This record gives sequence, structure tokens and C-alpha cells, in this order.
Amino acid sequence: MSLSRLAPAAQVVLIGSFGAGNLGDELILAGFLAKLKKELPRIEITVLTGNPRKSKKWHADSKALFLPLLPAGLRSLLRFDWLRTVAAIRRTDAVIFPGGGLFTDDESLFAPLLWSWQLLVAKFFWKPVFLFGQSIGPFRSSFARELSRFALDKAELIGVRDIASAGELKKLGTSQGKIQLGEDSALFLKAQKMKPIKKSPTKILLSARLYPRGQAKCFAQIRAELAKYPKAKISFLEFGAGDRAAWAELGKPGKLLKAPVGAAELLRLVRQHDLVIGMRLHSLIAARLAGVPAVAVSYSRKVQEFDKYKANIKNKGIL
Repeated sequence: MSLSRLAPAAQVVLIGSFGAGNLGDELILAGFLAKLKKELPRIEITVLTGNPRKSKKWHADSKALFLPLLPAGLRSLLRFDWLRTVAAIRRTDAVIFPGGGLFTDDESLFAPLLWSWQLLVAKFFWKPVFLFGQSIGPFRSSFARELSRFALDKAELIGVRDIASAGELKKLGTSQGKIQLGEDSALFLKAQKMKPIKKSPTKILLSARLYPRGQAKCFAQIRAELAKYPKAKISFLEFGAGDRAAWAELGKPGKLLKAPVGAAELLRLVRQHDLVIGMRLHSLIAARLAGVPAVAVSYSRKVQEFDKYKANIKNKGIL
């Protein structure tokens, strides 16, 4: 994925689900910030986040300015700190959504509402909008589908991280010229050489989450995988909100790890293990970046598409 279309820009605003305690979203931001630093080192960056203080701490090596997202409720509206956010959008040259599963109601109808709102405000100020590393859909309601179609139609470019998402955009009627096949933005971070696969790993890192549809099957797979290595030391890392409840549901296997702060600390932690067993997509991406073998537990389409898509596009020479 090239950022050549942004070359004339002096300032950009990045928008995403940052600052909410999800390690995957922070890895996405870290990867995109690294790519901007490499390709456009002089560009000024403002990041809109759910918690500017937490985001600044996680990305302490970044020179970006962290501001709150546009208000999505009465409480955030009454804080008035969003006035600086509006000012940042008005003066920027481009607005970018670096990645994630934003435009889908697979888990909540609030997601397409929130991100469509952020995008449409940018367009209200006549700003070009670019999306990279996105998972689009699935959609469970016609309202979410039509709202996403309306908002995404306003974007200049939509980069997707899997083929299924490109298919969803085609169903929405998105112009083929706007769709760009790419990868998850976290993969812009430097990857370590892959460790050899051990027949009997001694340290296993586990990632699991609650998910009503198919959870029983996923948890059964996790238990079966852990049963293969009865002598291994198990560690559990929360990649997102609610993961601790999943750890409890599984019977609290192994030690619950303290959440790392920063991409470097996260990847060092993952590197200390011989195997990752992961439900969360970014536990698998972190394993790839850290050079650690991983077993995917596919609870959703984005996890199912990850390895399949990477294999296909490498064979076709797209990446």
C-alpha cells in the first residue's frame, strides 16, 4: 500500500477505535504511524481517540497530537473538548481511517453509526477521506448496510485487508476504482524472523474473547489445543474488553498477564513464548510480527480471512 496520494498533504487527521483498551487497534495505529514516519516524515499528525491520555501513553514515541473523537452522546458533547477536534479537521489536508472492523454491525449497531458520523463530518468540511486496512461487513441489518454504503460512498479510497471485504464493497455498489486490496496496518511494523515450530512448546500465550455466536465451538478448540501440551506454561493476555471474562469462562488457564504499553513492549512479550493460540485477530498478527508460530481460533470472518488472504495475494504478487 502506497501513501503517494497523500504526498502533497502537510497535515492529516487519523480516526479509529483508539484509546479504548483494545491492543489490536493500538497495533493498527502504531503500524500506520510507522508507515507515515517512513514515507512522509514531515507530515503533521493529529489522532482522534476515545481517550487521548491513554493513547499518548501507548504511543509515547510519536509526535502526534491526540484529541478526542467527535462527540457521540450528550456526556461527550457537554465536555466541549471536541471544539479542538473540529478545528483540527477544518485545518487538515486529509482525514484517514487507518484500519479495523469499523463498518459492521456484527457485534453492535453503534459501530457503523459512530464511524459514519466521524466520516460525514469530515466530508461536511470538504476534506478528502481515505480508509486503509479495513474489514467491511458483515451486515446484519439493512439500516447498518445502507448507512455504511452512504458514508463509504463519500470516501476517495477504501483499502481493505481481506477479499471478503472487497466483496462487501462491491455489494454496496462501491466503485471498483475506489477499492484497494492491502493488509492490516499493524503489519507495517517490522517483523521478527519466525521461530522454529516446537513439537512440545514450553510457553504458550493464549488469547480468547466472549462471542455469543460460535463461542462454544471456539472454546472447545482452545481446550483441545491446550490439552496437547499438558506440561506447557500458559499465559493469558487481554487483547480487548471482556477478554478477562473469557479467561474465567475457560477455567482461568495459566497466568493473567499485565497489559503492555506500547507496540514494542507487546511484541517483546509475545516473543517470549513458543506458541500463540488466538481468537483475537491481532493476537495472530502480533504473533506474526514477533515471529512466533500461532494457531488461529476462528470466531469471525475476519479471522478466517486473515491467513487465506495473505496466502492468496502473495501467490498473485499483489503485496
